[in-house]
Amino acid sequence: MSIFTVLSSPIEYSLTEKNSEFLTFLHPIDNREQALRWLQHYREQYKDAAHVCWAYIIGNTRQPQTQAFSDDGEPSGT
Repeated sequence: MSIFTVLSSPIEYSLTEKNSEFLTFLHPIDNREQALRWLQHYREQYKDAAHVCWAYIIGNTRQPQTQAFSDDGEPSGT
């Protein structure tokens, strides 16, 4: 059984690897619309980003109401 941590506040993290910068933004959300608003915000803020990967889980982590993700075309093996 997987155990998930539920966010109480936003978290940001960045990593530079082989001349690429990887940015991570985590936000507590209550619904799909909030997730999509954050996604749009970061797409606008980082217009030059090659990929904007995202994921969300809403509801109980053992039996979520909804969940979704996208690798935004990230190459295999990266």
